Amino acid sequence: MDYRLSGPISTYPNGYHEDPFFGDPSPGLDQRWIDRLRHATIRLSPEEFSHYNQSGILLGDKSGYLATPTAYHDLHCIRFLHKTVYPDYYFPNESEKKQLGRDTHARHCLHNLYHSLTCNADMTIRVMRWHPNVLLPSPVDHEHECMDWDSIDEWAKERYVNTATPGLLVHPTRGEVFPGGKYLEHDEE
Repeated sequence: MDYRLSGPISTYPNGYHEDPFFGDPSPGLDQRWIDRLRHATIRLSPEEFSHYNQSGILLGDKSGYLATPTAYHDLHCIRFLHKTVYPDYYFPNESEKKQLGRDTHARHCLHNLYHSLTCNADMTIRVMRWHPNVLLPSPVDHEHECMDWDSIDEWAKERYVNTATPGLLVHPTRGEVFPGGKYLEHDEE
């Protein structure tokens, strides 16, 4: 898989511009995130899985093991943290128990992103400049050599597994996770 560089250098915005994955909630924004994360769950063949020397989840059809590339998990966490900025839209009438679960999930995501960033430190230099109406300096847009996301997503698409397929994802003590293709929440003990 050739996913290292996208070829042309792209401009990396400083975060103060419009971005199709951020901003106020909308059906279009949600759909863009759904599309971006569509291939997050993948199947590893038994041979691929054997390289990890860990126990894992064997899929119900015995075709391989459930996995997710870290980049997709990081994106999931960014999406989740974005949602927490808009609780009235994404989590209306949430119970206190659900709120505690969401807070735990947010802490997990922050922890995960911290380690992902420190493990894969991006040393692209961000030059600072003054703005006439802002006291503190801020980074300018900068050129950045990126991974080729389309190649990464194509690789994941070839291995994608729809975990909602009946009988594919079965918890050893709680049973089928998506009976009839629908997620059923089980109370955590």
